[in-house]
Amino acid sequence: MKTYTVVGGGIAGLMTAWFLHKKNRLEAIYQPTESKGASSIAAGVINPITGKRFAKTWIADTLFPFAEKTYQEIEQTLSISFFSPIEVMRLAETMEQENDWHARTQSDSFASYICTKAVPKNIYTLLQPIASSFFIKGGYKLAVETLSENLLCYFKSEKKWVDAHFDTNKISNNVIFCTGMMNQNALPVIGVKGHYLVCEMPDLTVDFVVHGHATIIPQKNGLYRVGSTYQWAFENDEIEKVQVDFLTSGLKKTLRCDFKVIDALAGIRPTTADRRPLVGCIDVSKKHFALNGLGTKGYSLAPYFADMLVNHLTTDSAIIQEVSIAR
Repeated sequence: MKTYTVVGGGIAGLMTAWFLHKKNRLEAIYQPTESKGASSIAAGVINPITGKRFAKTWIADTLFPFAEKTYQEIEQTLSISFFSPIEVMRLAETMEQENDWHARTQSDSFASYICTKAVPKNIYTLLQPIASSFFIKGGYKLAVETLSENLLCYFKSEKKWVDAHFDTNKISNNVIFCTGMMNQNALPVIGVKGHYLVCEMPDLTVDFVVHGHATIIPQKNGLYRVGSTYQWAFENDEIEKVQVDFLTSGLKKTLRCDFKVIDALAGIRPTTADRRPLVGCIDVSKKHFALNGLGTKGYSLAPYFADMLVNHLTTDSAIIQEVSIAR
């Protein structure tokens, strides 16, 4: 029975290795401990409704139930907890945004994401003036470090994790590259740099995301992640003061209460010109394949498209044209 080697231990590689292992088709997953990609610093929020015009995430009705099923299965298998529902409090800055949201609430396609929960009145004393606010349901929060560390340890216990860089001269066939910006394999991957802040906000005690000029995400340790920036032009993955200042300014436009920045994080996300993943074969003769270009939505996209790739390799099922590398 043909087995496959996975290169890369970000969310794309972990999900590909997971589905291969379920079918007893995983040879190994290569991920050196010291190597950190964009997945490792991601906030881990998957949100069905995004943008200033409240657009529904592409194929959210398919992606989100599949992601929920996959992550819950991993939790049960590994006896860990890293995945939980989370609501998003959207702050409408203008009447136009308020009207846009009202229009969405009249659409049946948005029905499963409309939350009638009342906004806590005391939170308005902590916010800058806004036109209105409302809750969105159907999102999830992942503790990404817990997922990554435990899943790699699981693969180690199964004698599948190789804590080293992959040597292309050692193994040539049946390799799946999930390497993001590290090794693009001539794929049309575009890097988008993003920054997050880690902040203390003593007066803010919420268990939901607050999305205004900045996105404020509660963490288990009482801190908050604040993000995120999107840079198409950059020189490296180092922290940039101008981006930290931009996020700090967004926080000040969102909150009245005090906050303290205690850390900043930056990473480069692999995306594509059409904002769709890259799934499929990259070298027929060597039997090399890839899952890449997941961009800012990696934790919602990875389970579904890793499963699609694995099924393609093991049962010859189709890869949809929208994400096929051949497109």
